[in-house]
Amino acid sequence: MRPRGFRQRLDKAQDDIFSLGNLHLNVIKAAGVSRGTFYNHFRTPQDLLTAVTAEISDEVLKVIDRTVLTYDDPVERITVGCLLYMHIAAENRAWGGFITRVGLQGDSKGELLDVYLSRDLDLARENNKASFLSTMAARDVILGCTIRSIQSVLLENAPQQHLRRSLEISLRGIGVPPERAQQLCAMRLPKISLSGRSDLSALLLGPAPEQD
Repeated sequence: MRPRGFRQRLDKAQDDIFSLGNLHLNVIKAAGVSRGTFYNHFRTPQDLLTAVTAEISDEVLKVIDRTVLTYDDPVERITVGCLLYMHIAAENRAWGGFITRVGLQGDSKGELLDVYLSRDLDLARENNKASFLSTMAARDVILGCTIRSIQSVLLENAPQQHLRRSLEISLRGIGVPPERAQQLCAMRLPKISLSGRSDLSALLLGPAPEQD
């Protein structure tokens, strides 16, 4: 477990840390800790990026899931959840940059992505809203779409509409009927508030974006 004081100082130091190149050296300087303390918790800059990406992803997902649970249809839940997540990442380039650099695999995706997405995929299959052989495979299809679509918007200047088009194809890939997938991905997204988050995520995410 990381010392509370170290974590608090680290969170407050993010503005100095992530704007500079030598990430681990700037963490040590900005957080006011020794090299020994830092290396006990983050052995490499990649470890730090992974931890930050996971922490913020879980915070964002908690907010999104409160909205997602207002929908009864599990495929609507998947659609709304994924589109909100992608739009937030695309609108907040700092956090989106973390995702495109680190990805959403292993520890970097946090603890909640598998829980929420797998829950709704299982419900979709049980209620004959989708058809696929494996929840894990269906999850990987959706996650692959999510990370790659964010990358396309941020790094290749794809339009925001690309997020919806990619998800539509992914929904069809897990057995959602084509007309239903098209209808779902054309739906208007609810507005959500990302207020009340930690200093770390507030710094990277900034004000809540407008979803369309």
